[in-house]
Amino acid sequence: MIIPEGTYKARRKRHDFMVSPKKGTEYISIVFRISPDQPHAGDLVERQAWLTDAAMDRTLADLKLLGWDGVDIEELGPLDNEVDIVIKHDYDDNDRPTARVAFINEVGAVFGGRLMEKGQLRKLAERVKSRQSGGGGGGIPKAGGGKDIPF
Repeated sequence: MIIPEGTYKARRKRHDFMVSPKKGTEYISIVFRISPDQPHAGDLVERQAWLTDAAMDRTLADLKLLGWDGVDIEELGPLDNEVDIVIKHDYDDNDRPTARVAFINEVGAVFGGRLMEKGQLRKLAERVKSRQSGGGGGGIPKAGGGKDIPF
């Protein structure tokens, strides 16, 4: 059974330096084992971390998340940090899905800003309630309703 798309905690099981068969592009095949406390625990999934000029910075950042010291790529070390892997599906010519690791992130990373503090969330809730009751902006806009939505 294929691993569903989503985010899972995992650790590197093994890695190999590879060359793609068609174009000869260098990459690192990193095989992850999903952590015991996760759905699909023990399942394996691969990340192909490309070593092209365009992808190099991302690949090196991924290696550092896994525990590489950033000194010598020939000596990556144990790479034993637990990380969050984001699994996406690719489809072959027969429309059969395969799971792949699309992203490697620090465990529990929050993207797109910082978490709101309780006081800030309380003020937001008050503004929303005021707006809904007509006290500050004319209520909730209708779905698909207008060119004046400011985002």
